This record gives sequence, C-alpha cells and structure tokens, in this order.
Amino acid sequence: MRSLAIPTMPSCLTVVASQRPNGPWFIYGDPAEKNCSRDSRAALLANQSDNCGWCEKKITIHSSHTDHISPKSNAMYAHLTFANTNLLACCGSRNGPTCGHAKLSQIIADWINPYTTASLEDYFTYADDGGIKPSPHLSQALQAEASTAINQILQLNESVLKGQREAIINNLNDPQYTGLTSDEIYLAIGEFKSVIEQYAPVSQAP
Repeated sequence: MRSLAIPTMPSCLTVVASQRPNGPWFIYGDPAEKNCSRDSRAALLANQSDNCGWCEKKITIHSSHTDHISPKSNAMYAHLTFANTNLLACCGSRNGPTCGHAKLSQIIADWINPYTTASLEDYFTYADDGGIKPSPHLSQALQAEASTAINQILQLNESVLKGQREAIINNLNDPQYTGLTSDEIYLAIGEFKSVIEQYAPVSQAP
C-alpha cells in the first residue's frame, strides 16, 4: 500500500454526485452512467500508475473494478459514494478474492487510506517469501489494525498474490537490473513498487 495524490475525476462524476450525493452508485443500464463509470475508473488508474490501490499489482480497465474505501453499502458512508478520496481502482478476482473483492462491506482503519496518510508505504514491510506485514516501528495499536487490514480484510497474503511478490523479489537478482535505481526498475516491471524499493538496493550490492 502506498500514498496517492488525490485524483482528478471526470466532470460527469460531479454531475451524478450532485443529482444523488448519497448514492446509489452508477446505474449500469444507463449508457451515459456506464461511460462515466468507465471514465472514472480510467482516471483512478492514471492516478495510480495502473497499479491496484491496495496490493500494487498491475491492472487495466478490463481487470479492475472501483472500490469504495469506506463501503458505500454502509449508510454511515453513503455521503462518500462519489467522493474522490473514497475511490480506488483495484484488481479483479481472477486469482481469488483479494483487495476490494475481499473487503466488500468491511470497514478498514481510517489511517489506512492512501489519500490521507503520508508515506503509507512506510507503515508496511515485506519478507523474502513475498509476505507483507506491519512495520515493526508502529505502535502495538497500529500494528494490530494493519494486521487486520492485511490478513482479514484485504487478504494481501493470499497465496497467488504473495507468490507474485516473491517472484519479483527473486527476479531483482537478474543482472539486467544491476546499476539501476529502484524507480528505473519499477518502470521496467510496472508493479509492486514498494517491494522493489525495499529489495532493489540489496540486488545491486557489489
């Protein structure tokens, strides 16, 4: 998970939000709303560098969905149905339920929001086997909330997803990445930037 800039959404989203600020979400039987839904997700993808807003896996318009950080199905958060700080483009469920498909109507800790917490990536760390866990520098309370988000709500240690991160970690030993910065390696790989940032310096050690 990483911090994100607040996305600039298409004007059609503002129009729909002004008509029904508390939802419901887009009406897919309406061609105009279907197009607005797609344009909104495209804006989110662009803001996220085509990575899932939760797990950082590379996604496309066809392999993603729009997730509400605070669930729109909960009346307490209905007013956030169209809020740009409550929307993330997330991976689909082809490899099993992870991220938004796992979260569904569960409520995540307020601080685990890529738009509101600076340097969110520093709150998590990775193991050699691709597992993700809370940073040991967090307080016990934050570690507990982060663990719940990782393992119970978002399922970020699901076997396929974990294996994909492990493969990235192992592949960073490839000579093609020698001498490259973590940003350059990320541009070549296109996903799991936090994993690359943690492990790239090790792979480049003399």
